[in-house]
Amino acid sequence: MLGDYRGARYAAHSGGLDGFSDLYVRFPDEDFSIILLGNHKGLAIYQVVLDLAEKFLGRPAPVVPPAGPMPLELAGAYRVDDSVAELTAEGDGLTFTFGRKVRHPLRRLDETTLICADDPDVRLLLHEDGGLTVDQPFYTFTGYR
Repeated sequence: MLGDYRGARYAAHSGGLDGFSDLYVRFPDEDFSIILLGNHKGLAIYQVVLDLAEKFLGRPAPVVPPAGPMPLELAGAYRVDDSVAELTAEGDGLTFTFGRKVRHPLRRLDETTLICADDPDVRLLLHEDGGLTVDQPFYTFTGYR
């Protein structure tokens, strides 16, 4: 995967077998790499690598937009294979759940982008065909209702 973390270009690759997890992230412009190998399937490797990248790079977090009207019609489950991202309408807002089942309140960044209010590095990109891409550092997921 190729991407950008707070203005720093990166190349990343993850993998693993039953009981093992790994993640390699290279920041070519910074001449910096992180390699994490774990022998525990439940290891939060993305969070560990994210913490290391944040500490080393020292880049400020993205700004969270103020609360505003949310497109509640987007509520529902978005799936691909065994992975599910859920948007839930709560009052006049939306929350996002993916992976570890932690609910994240969402804010609208623009017409096609939502951002997690408590983790602004996580963005949800809305597709015209009804799909949803979860774009977070070192991992991307695209699902459909």
